[in-house]
Amino acid sequence: MYINWFVYAALIIVLLWGAHFAGFGTRFNEDFLSLKATRSLRGFSTLCILLHHISQEVTFRQSKTLSLFPNIGYLFVGIFFFCSGYGLLKSLYIKPDYLKTFFKKRVLHMVVPFYVMTVIYAIYKVSTHAEMPVSRWILSFTGLVLINNQAWYVIVLLSFYIAFYFIFKNIKHKGLAFSLMLLVILAEGAVFVGGGHFAWWAGKTKWWYAPFAFQKEPWWKSLDTLWFQGEWWVNSSIAFFVGLLFAHWEDRIVSFFKKWYWLKLAALVVLTAAFMCLSFYCQGKISYWGEWSGKAPAALIFDRAVCYASQISQVVFFTLFVFILMMKLYTVNPVTNFFGNLSLEAYLMQLIPVTLFRFLIFADGKPVFKENYTNLAAYLLLVMATTIAFALLYKATNKVVLKALGE
Repeated sequence: MYINWFVYAALIIVLLWGAHFAGFGTRFNEDFLSLKATRSLRGFSTLCILLHHISQEVTFRQSKTLSLFPNIGYLFVGIFFFCSGYGLLKSLYIKPDYLKTFFKKRVLHMVVPFYVMTVIYAIYKVSTHAEMPVSRWILSFTGLVLINNQAWYVIVLLSFYIAFYFIFKNIKHKGLAFSLMLLVILAEGAVFVGGGHFAWWAGKTKWWYAPFAFQKEPWWKSLDTLWFQGEWWVNSSIAFFVGLLFAHWEDRIVSFFKKWYWLKLAALVVLTAAFMCLSFYCQGKISYWGEWSGKAPAALIFDRAVCYASQISQVVFFTLFVFILMMKLYTVNPVTNFFGNLSLEAYLMQLIPVTLFRFLIFADGKPVFKENYTNLAAYLLLVMATTIAFALLYKATNKVVLKALGE
């Protein structure tokens, strides 16, 4: 289909434009973890995440448009988690008194944009006459319930920032500090594994089986309403820990891969492919979404644990493969730089255009397919363009607010 070919060709061009290839010999890109290289990688990952969200729309799924993206978005989110973990520990090692200004420079600069985003989405919902109970409005403004369900990333990252601060400030033994950080990450995974996608535990056994069950229940029992209800909250965050380890052992890791580089890269390719196959098998045959299978709660928890374990293994090896590949090849160009500088803003603002233009691809409860899928092409272009416009406005607003707060 022409949309697929156009998008995939455009992504290949973006990858090749401005490529830094160190050659097949003994030379390497010594700056593969520099700010310019990682910012560019984040920019490309942002593009893939935006396409992932679009590809999840039912019309795109049924037409198999952008069919590469529905099930791989979390891999690119893992890139962001890796960069965050790597950047935090590197900064701690090279910047004197880094933790003294940590909350001001790191945490506040995530919290303020989160609440600016909340206000923007509140205005959007009011303008589109969205109906929500007063209790949900209140909890949305506090952040205890997400007004934008794609903002889960901010909550998870903030939890890691806070854990990092207290762990690495108070614990000098690196082995113990790393172990505790890993425990925090896996504990969040356990919250989802136990809790599932909705408040199944609140009420009579299998209450959700009844017709229109969710409509009859309080709003907070609905799907994906509370924190950590959804595997996307936890399946990519293990890359944060990989970034910490890479920052701590960087010299040894790089030195290890420089010897017999191509053989070791090939081994990483095989391992990454193997864990991808395992992950996709578990998601397809076992499934995160077993709540309607009739299984007992313990069996559902076990199924989610298996899927979670397979996905975090996949993320670990995929992330490691990407950054080892960058030792030989990475890309920097105006497109990746642009999205790299606008990554969080584009990510947080995309849900507005995704819903705003949904009338083009969905009507009367059914997907809409026009001749040659022209409506899908229009939707794709409008969502991408409007996301950029909203992201630029959002970024400018954040600067004004932070400046007003003396930042």
